[in-house]
Amino acid sequence: MNGSMALVPGVTIQGNVISIPSFASAGNAPAGPRVHSDPRQPPTIIVIANSRAGGGMNAYGALKGSRVYTTYIETRIGTAVLQYSDPASHPGFESDLTPPEPMRTQLTPDIKSARVIVKCVMEKTGKLRDLRVLESQDPALSVKLVGALRQWLFRPAFRMDVAIDVDVILGFGITTR
Repeated sequence: MNGSMALVPGVTIQGNVISIPSFASAGNAPAGPRVHSDPRQPPTIIVIANSRAGGGMNAYGALKGSRVYTTYIETRIGTAVLQYSDPASHPGFESDLTPPEPMRTQLTPDIKSARVIVKCVMEKTGKLRDLRVLESQDPALSVKLVGALRQWLFRPAFRMDVAIDVDVILGFGITTR
């Protein structure tokens, strides 16, 4: 099978990339996995779905564009879910995005683990802007977390060799139960 596995019809796993077809229509399945030609260290797991998928946070349709990518970031308070999408992308043939890589993700000691979901834009500079809390168990914690996120820095997402702005949803305290 050329290093890929098909455990569920339409779902493929190749290397560290999982491709999941749309649940709404069979014709919108994502393209195959990316090929990395640069020395970057991609995340261990990348899930690719269409924009109607909810991902790990059940944020159905919250990110626009033809594909939504989900990966995970280790932080001091646990694993954060990072979903991102190019809102300017359209269904059809286009290259996948090279994932953003965290470079600076410090959280102050007073930030504790709780379910908080934040939507923002990751600029092609790797900075986060337009941060907006979508869900929070603790409003005071959300204020502290958004303040910390303003200082985070990523190596940005790329389409081909061009850094691009992407819409992002960051989830903290996310469980699958």
